[in-house]
Amino acid sequence: MQKKRQALIAGILLATLSIAVTGCKKEPTQEEVEKSEYYTDLLSQYNKVKKQNKKLEAALEEATAESPEDIEVEALLDKVSRDSLIKVEVAYGDTTTGSVFTENKGVLAFANALASSADVVDIYTPDDIRLNYEQRYTYTLYDEDNSVFELEVYDGDYVIFKDLPERVFYVYEARRFGDAFLERREYYPTLSARAKMAESSIIVRGEKAYDSKTAYQVVSYINSMEKETISGKNIKELKTNYLFYYHGEVLTLGIGKKVIMIQDSEKKTFYKTDEETVKGLKNIFSGKS
Repeated sequence: MQKKRQALIAGILLATLSIAVTGCKKEPTQEEVEKSEYYTDLLSQYNKVKKQNKKLEAALEEATAESPEDIEVEALLDKVSRDSLIKVEVAYGDTTTGSVFTENKGVLAFANALASSADVVDIYTPDDIRLNYEQRYTYTLYDEDNSVFELEVYDGDYVIFKDLPERVFYVYEARRFGDAFLERREYYPTLSARAKMAESSIIVRGEKAYDSKTAYQVVSYINSMEKETISGKNIKELKTNYLFYYHGEVLTLGIGKKVIMIQDSEKKTFYKTDEETVKGLKNIFSGKS
């Protein structure tokens, strides 16, 4: 490769010297070019640039090399995000009271996403987080190969993995499991059924789960659509039901051909609408809206 580059440089110089030298009809030979001062100077510059390039490549490789700690972080997060979880236990941060287990596959997919969306937070240490933020929840993820992953979840969606005790992570909507399945401990104003649905962090239908964004979109659509409150006496069972999880309470949205039903812990409310409107509501869940 070096000889090829030298030959190329020599060729360029041959052409250059042929043009530059006036009154000389005979083109210089390659040997004459290689002995020229111009060629020697150019080759020296090339070698200097080559050495500088090697130094820069070495510095870049050193700067981008992963530390053993970074490799450990990536390995654990990758394992959690890829593993086949069989259940998730959701408990309060102090773990002094009961916990809730879920084996729903849609919810477990959200649990896998806790790791795949985790970002390292370098400006805080675990001690900083424990001192300045309240630990809201503790999640325990159980894998089919008997692996167990425990997470501390703090206000601000900060997370500390028990297996990575020296690192702090930010995970968007990390509190969703606790907010969905555990009752509030502090006072909160009474909300209407639709308001609670809008604030639900998880929706489930069968083995599929939806996030808080979908909950807000659904309720916004229901609030804006043309509908009439009706009695539910003659309404047959609605086959399509979505369960909204809101701080330990489960609210149900039932969808029929021209009817929707909203049920909370106190009552059921039925609304009559048209097929096109119902289709628009279903499209939100299917991602077509």
